[in-house]
Amino acid sequence: MLLYRLILLRQRTFKLIITQTELPELRQELAGKTIAYTCGTFDLLHIGHIEFLEWCSEQADVLVVGLHSDARVQAAKGPSRPVITEGHRLGMLDALRMVDYEFIVEGNDLKAVGWIKAAQDLHPDVCILGPDWADLEIQLWKEMVPEAEIRVSPARKGHSTSAIVDKIAVKA
Repeated sequence: MLLYRLILLRQRTFKLIITQTELPELRQELAGKTIAYTCGTFDLLHIGHIEFLEWCSEQADVLVVGLHSDARVQAAKGPSRPVITEGHRLGMLDALRMVDYEFIVEGNDLKAVGWIKAAQDLHPDVCILGPDWADLEIQLWKEMVPEAEIRVSPARKGHSTSAIVDKIAVKA
């Protein structure tokens, strides 16, 4: 049995949040089910995120989401990001019916090393990448996680956290 993290947020107990070190055990517990894995920042949750996660959940029996750590987001997007801390972003993901498990992808590397390591620990059936991934990065995933089918989600234009942040800054 996994040692699930319990987070009490507004009198609701969340039980689907695990640590990255628990991924191999999760794989064993989910034997016989197909697992999809994706990762992202999910800062200022918006309809684009919801549509993406809904599509991801349709690709397998179980959806596991790796959430970029605050340190990783700051390294990639600057010191003002993320707007929402990793603990609160985990709580938001946990409240979504289409997400079965979530964990923080540790580290602040700007390459996909942490995400790929998590996939190697989990051994998912499907790894889902966003439509903005380059062909070289997709090939890297195929080489590093050969047992998983790599799928690229359909593009969803018009929704971005960065655009929301920019819009708020203009109005401020």
